[in-house]
Amino acid sequence: MITFLIPTFREKENINLLVSNIDKLKISYHYNIYFVDDNSNDGSIDIFNELSKNYNNIRYHIRKNNKRDLTKSILEGLENINSDYVFILDCDFQHELEKIPEMINIIIKQEFDLVIGKRDLNDIKSYLRRSFSKLGVKFAYFSGIKRIEDPLSGFFIIKTDLFKSLSKKITTSGFKILISIIFYLKKNSRIYEIPIDFKKRQFGYSKFSLKVIFLFVIQILYLKYQDIKNNVINQQGYK
Repeated sequence: MITFLIPTFREKENINLLVSNIDKLKISYHYNIYFVDDNSNDGSIDIFNELSKNYNNIRYHIRKNNKRDLTKSILEGLENINSDYVFILDCDFQHELEKIPEMINIIIKQEFDLVIGKRDLNDIKSYLRRSFSKLGVKFAYFSGIKRIEDPLSGFFIIKTDLFKSLSKKITTSGFKILISIIFYLKKNSRIYEIPIDFKKRQFGYSKFSLKVIFLFVIQILYLKYQDIKNNVINQQGYK
């Protein structure tokens, strides 16, 4: 079984449409859709209520916290998931949903631990976001993540047990949880990246802001600190 874990905040125009588009994919595995909302005040909760009544595979959780945070929403939602795999995606239709069946088949049939939808950073329409993404990849390399082309992606599927085993280590905030997941994975973990189109948002508004950038820098600095600390411990262990 697969659970689509979808963090949301003020995405009422996209919720029903996303459910419909996932259904159209005709996924050959049983799946659930689990929305984790950051206490939106735009009518999203009414839509979640209606969906949960009409679909037996749709649930939602309202994260009632004054500090909106995608990472915290995902980790809070993960606690209530017992499926074999978790598929993380946004509700803004910027990810290429048509690649979902292929990503599912790869992780299940080829027994990967993590499959990532890899964006072509040069194709990102927004200059600011494109620049941030390219710089972010370099920062990720600085923190010790050197084998992944797009560690900033918000579109990936991972084994649930593996994700839960890492979740207690993830203490940072922000919108780039994948970087922390990759950082804490074992070096021999099997990771696969598949190219996807990254599209322009149609409804709602982007959550990208200076706060997002600030939290990302803090996250990178923390991971770099952890990387240095681990290297020191390993060196001492060989003495």
